[in-house]
Amino acid sequence: MRWVSYEEAKAFYREHGSAILLALAAVVFFISLYYVLDTYPPKDDVLNFYKQAEMIKDGIVPYRDFVFEFPPFALLFFLIPSMFTSELDVYAQIFGVMVTLISLICLFYVLRISERMGVNKAVVTLVFVALMLLYYKELVVKFDTIPMMLTVMAIYYFQRGNRYAAYGLAMVGALVKIYPIFLVVLFLILDLVDRHDSRRVRVIRGFCACVAVGLVSLLPLLAAGASFGDVMSFLTFHTERGFQVESVMGVIIQGLGLLGLTSFSLVNIYGTYDVISPVSDALLPFWNPLVAVLMVFAFYLIYRHATVRGAGGSCDRDVVLYTTVVFLMFILTNKVFSTQYMLWLFPLLAILVSAPGRRQNWFLVVYVLVMELFAAVMMMDYLPGTGLFVGENLCRDVMLIALMAVMMLYLCGRDLFFTRYDRKDNDVGGSV
Repeated sequence: MRWVSYEEAKAFYREHGSAILLALAAVVFFISLYYVLDTYPPKDDVLNFYKQAEMIKDGIVPYRDFVFEFPPFALLFFLIPSMFTSELDVYAQIFGVMVTLISLICLFYVLRISERMGVNKAVVTLVFVALMLLYYKELVVKFDTIPMMLTVMAIYYFQRGNRYAAYGLAMVGALVKIYPIFLVVLFLILDLVDRHDSRRVRVIRGFCACVAVGLVSLLPLLAAGASFGDVMSFLTFHTERGFQVESVMGVIIQGLGLLGLTSFSLVNIYGTYDVISPVSDALLPFWNPLVAVLMVFAFYLIYRHATVRGAGGSCDRDVVLYTTVVFLMFILTNKVFSTQYMLWLFPLLAILVSAPGRRQNWFLVVYVLVMELFAAVMMMDYLPGTGLFVGENLCRDVMLIALMAVMMLYLCGRDLFFTRYDRKDNDVGGSV
């Protein structure tokens, strides 16, 4: 029997490393899934998904016959488990398997992006799996893994130069849970800045992909009798919300209330709570325009930075960092900040905190894990309006704001953490 040498093992890992890491992650995820499904009854979001899927199976048209708070393509993923059962327990199990498989697909594309960037795939996998495990009990009853996967796939194909797939997948994500629409805007900015080849061709392909996806999502609903205005109701559903209890401003108002500087109350709405206060009454009329201004400001900084990077296009790492900045700005300023929104950042942060070779910036790795730990601990003892709740959320929010500040400084030309190992010869322009 011949022993495998270290060099042979190293060569084998270099060739099959992604498959090995993906297999290990699958084992960990499905063990976690078995524990969660065996321990916790179907609840919260998955119960809502089940009820809506059953109504649709009975011929009730969403948007027209009942309020549906999500974009049209969310319907597809709610219906998939219901195609195999009408029992709630079985539906929840199938849904859990579905989102677990989607998480693994997301990791597959995270590893593909890591290979392009030359960063340490083992560290990327470690961070991604650790972040997911901190949230796994809630992950399997929510659907945020779906737009998370679509976002990562869109980034990968944008880096590869496939504009049909990049814009199309981003648009599918936007029609599952709104926020990936910012990725479409980001891609458009980067394509307009990049003069490596025909900008017109890239933009036209992106536009055609978005229109095609939009029509595919709308036409079945219009044919079923829902009007365009009915379908667009999911937008007003969210823009008319107050400050949700976990939002940054909602947490600040609760903190001010606990200090005796204002009064506040919590109103149960849409399965969570909104914070009612004289402060919220004063801010809400101006909040949506303020969020729009801040989002435009973030895109402006990205435009400037991408322009300075040169006409050849931004490197792969920049695309991931730009996406993180945009999503973070939206999360921190939005009137709703459900904890599952952190899922949107997990694959992006796993890529950003890693680096090529053995030398890693372990400070960033630990920082990201601790930041998510505050969010995970808060979910275990969900008591809005208490000092513990406010304290844990403030720790999470302060760490997110600090991370945003560091990335904003990078966009302004002050390199602190994210360009230390940057491969500047790796363009996203590619062939179109």
